[in-house]
Amino acid sequence: MAARCAKPGRSAAAVFILFLIAMARMSAAAPCNASPELEGALLVNRSSQAHNAKGEYFFKLGDSDCAIASFRNALRLEPDSWAPQFNLGLVHLRDGQLGEALTHLQIAADARPDRLDARVALGSALADLGRLERAADEFAAAIEIDPRSVDSRQRLAKTYVEQRRYVAAITQIEQALGIDPDSPDSLLLLGTAHSRSGQPERAIAPLERLVSTDPNHFAGRFNLATAYAQAERYSEASTHFEKALELEPSHARARLSAAKALVNARDFQRAIEITEPWVGAVPQSVDGFEVQYLRGIALRQSGKLNEAEAALRRALGERSDSADARQALGELLAQGSRFEEAREHLQRARELDPDSRQIRFALIAVLRELDDSAALQAALESFEERKRQIQREGLADRAAKRASAYLGQGDAVAALREYDQALSSDSSNANLHYGRALALAALGRHAERIESLRQAIELDPDLAAAHNEMGLAIQTLGRTAEAEAAFLAAIAADPQHAGAKGNLGVLYVTRGRHAEAESLFRRAIEDDPSSAHMHVNHALALAALGRLEEAERALMKARQIDPGDPKADRALELINRLEEKNQTKTRP
Repeated sequence: MAARCAKPGRSAAAVFILFLIAMARMSAAAPCNASPELEGALLVNRSSQAHNAKGEYFFKLGDSDCAIASFRNALRLEPDSWAPQFNLGLVHLRDGQLGEALTHLQIAADARPDRLDARVALGSALADLGRLERAADEFAAAIEIDPRSVDSRQRLAKTYVEQRRYVAAITQIEQALGIDPDSPDSLLLLGTAHSRSGQPERAIAPLERLVSTDPNHFAGRFNLATAYAQAERYSEASTHFEKALELEPSHARARLSAAKALVNARDFQRAIEITEPWVGAVPQSVDGFEVQYLRGIALRQSGKLNEAEAALRRALGERSDSADARQALGELLAQGSRFEEAREHLQRARELDPDSRQIRFALIAVLRELDDSAALQAALESFEERKRQIQREGLADRAAKRASAYLGQGDAVAALREYDQALSSDSSNANLHYGRALALAALGRHAERIESLRQAIELDPDLAAAHNEMGLAIQTLGRTAEAEAAFLAAIAADPQHAGAKGNLGVLYVTRGRHAEAESLFRRAIEDDPSSAHMHVNHALALAALGRLEEAERALMKARQIDPGDPKADRALELINRLEEKNQTKTRP
């Protein structure tokens, strides 16, 4: 029967396969069916609004393909319709299709710049793409629309934290907490920002408040423990890491962090117990070296020397250039009177960390046990030379403090003399070269100033202050492109360097780049709200852009900070003249 139904030359199996292909195509081509009400509305009126409503239906169900198809149908009928454009962006954003999301959300935000949800969604897409400055601008615009939007302030704060602009982040979070004092997200963000900015003691209070309200808040526990560890309060850190681990037993970072805190708190037995699950295999999400090193230290301190040796050797197998692990193994071997092996590891540790007094002491003790007088004499001489170097560095540090004091008093000659004396003892100190450059600038010796700054930057490429000063020095020579590069390098090294942003803004003003200057002055104020000078510069940039009302508000802020600032008075006169000029133009 099947053979008679088939076309000549085709087997029954071939016909069946063709049938399956046809069914698959029909299934793929089948329309997305929404609720009867929505389908009925579309039968009556196939409008853009009806297709958009259908798309929203599928969006809520999590069916992205049908949602996208419906929103696109809506745009085919009305290409300028705002809602389906915005909704398309939201679908793509949820699905991680960031390029598509950005395209649609940018169109939506441009069409309705006063929509809070459009600004927040666009900012989120930009943040996910790593375009943090533009993301911050969108979140700031959202706050302008609704200053009480806690979500917008939190998103802006997160963006600032990612940019390492912690002062600006903390300002936003504190304002969010002023609106919603019990927001767990704001408390967590505030603790995180303080912790990352190197102020763990200030991070503890909001995080303690968070976990007291919600004892099962894992992120709160983990970040609180981290803050305690940063503050070297290891007993409290280990307590909270272990509580975090109770909440999420599979969290490898919490387990490793708990082990570190326990070792530092000298609770070695508990450190061994907590790392016991990793004896067979260490998870890829944590550093195998750290696990083995911590176990080695804890096992040795617990008197389990054979196990400790095995763990430390495994640690060195993971990272052979660790001075700490070499030292620990060397000391353990010496403890077992295996002095030749101990010397080998301690000598390598000294090569890796020549400044460690503990390594030098351990090596000298081993050489004495070996009765190697020549090597012992060399080690002692090296130790004495290092002591002399430390003394020289101490003298240089004291000379630098005197130089800084002289500079503060306006005595650049005395400051330069002290900096030169300090550098004679410690010529590789980048901060000394930078300080010397400041003294030379005060004396008008600009060629030498630039040379000192060049040396400072060579010694420490991340010294933001030196890059900023180099920008100022080069700018006086009219080399604006190089000055711009120097200011940008300062900002890259320290994203919170308000001075470099302000200096770059001034440079942009001189080149007519007022929009970029305004953005820089605004960001500088976010990083240092107390600078009246920066508020004045911001006002002038706003005035140059024709945003006179905003310029007046910026000047009012400057006057609140420094009521006697003559530059603010001159700027206000300029803005008043511009306003009068505008009024004259608009008169009939």
